Amino acid sequence: RHLIDTVDLVYGDFELEKQELEEAFRFYKHYFPEKETPTVVTYISEYTFGAFTYEGILGIGLDFFLGQDYPLYDPNVFPKYIRRTMDRAHLTSRAMEAVANELVGEPRGEKLLDVMINNGKILYVLDALVPHAPDSIKLGYSAAETEWCEANELQMWTHFLGEDLLYSANLRDIRKLVDHSPNSPGMPADAPGRTANWTGWQIVKAFMKRNPEITLSQLIDVTDAQEILTK
Repeated sequence: RHLIDTVDLVYGDFELEKQELEEAFRFYKHYFPEKETPTVVTYISEYTFGAFTYEGILGIGLDFFLGQDYPLYDPNVFPKYIRRTMDRAHLTSRAMEAVANELVGEPRGEKLLDVMINNGKILYVLDALVPHAPDSIKLGYSAAETEWCEANELQMWTHFLGEDLLYSANLRDIRKLVDHSPNSPGMPADAPGRTANWTGWQIVKAFMKRNPEITLSQLIDVTDAQEILTK
């Protein structure tokens, strides 16, 4: 009851989010005219699922977006680097990330390159669906962490290549480079987690810039990560 009351207090009539989602789905229909627009369902999951897609439904768990200072977010379950994304500003981006995940699907290989390119494609699609959202929102970063990545791309590449990580399939080596994490092991303290995803995004951007005839749907269909890197 308390959780329902809190969600009602924070979101009221949901009008702002409705407008943002409608705009995102206009972009969705532009890039994927053959796709049916999902039906949006909001719900309360008691901190289980933030957003998901299933059989034409986009579900959004409003209890995941009550503000990073909401007192019932257990810091042992939701550390600070996760809680900062649990507010209204991140809701539309997180919801459309679920849509982008469904569009792109799982990586076809297990090497770091496969995962980082796949996640880069998800970010590229998300960028097309919510182009007005700041990169920090789409990445789940702070502004300072986003700036660090922009200023240290060469340093990140040096780390991936110097440690023979690019073609590694060792999950322990690559997990913090692609999954939610407070940092990227082996990099400076200012480096956020998931730096491989940011790098994969830059690779996909460069690929699309050099191959302007390729549509967003065709990008998704390119499943060979090495082909995207090479081109």
